[in-house]
Amino acid sequence: MTYTDNDKQRMDWASLLVSGASLAVGVAALCMNEKGESMTERKENQSPAMQYKIAKQAKKDAYKERKTVKLNARVEKAKKQTMIREYAGGIGYDGPIILLNEKEYGLVPLQTSRPTQSWVAMEINSKNGRDRQAIVCGSKEEARTKAIRMKNAHRQGSKQSKDCEQGYAKMDTTRSIDVGRWFAGKEGTLYRM
Repeated sequence: MTYTDNDKQRMDWASLLVSGASLAVGVAALCMNEKGESMTERKENQSPAMQYKIAKQAKKDAYKERKTVKLNARVEKAKKQTMIREYAGGIGYDGPIILLNEKEYGLVPLQTSRPTQSWVAMEINSKNGRDRQAIVCGSKEEARTKAIRMKNAHRQGSKQSKDCEQGYAKMDTTRSIDVGRWFAGKEGTLYRM
């Protein structure tokens, strides 16, 4: 059987239409399949068991994040403390090192040269120069209160404990606090208890 050019052209068009129709049916089936899956997923997500599972996982993730932040803060604090100790050793200082609570009192780090004046409660054993302690405080009243508490803690103690002196002063806390020099009157005004 021979086909004319018109017949061949009609058959090409018919073939093209059939191919287009089958493609449309395939796309429609695919869309319906995806839509069916998402509806099923939505139903599962709305179930109380799935909501509990999602909330539990979110809580675990938040806990891990907080733990990581705390660990990083501890590592950073340890690095700063090491840097301070190395700096003190580098300048030949071998006395006690008092590390300040930067977060609570907003102290300036060592790298800056701007002085930070803070009230400090201090204590020293006047007989042997040991048992030194210094606490950086947020106010004059807090420093005075801490110095009084230090003094009261020694009233019932041993003779060596009674040899301790307490006081408070306002000072530049970006430098090392030399408690002995403060009690010797070589650093500035010290309010004794």
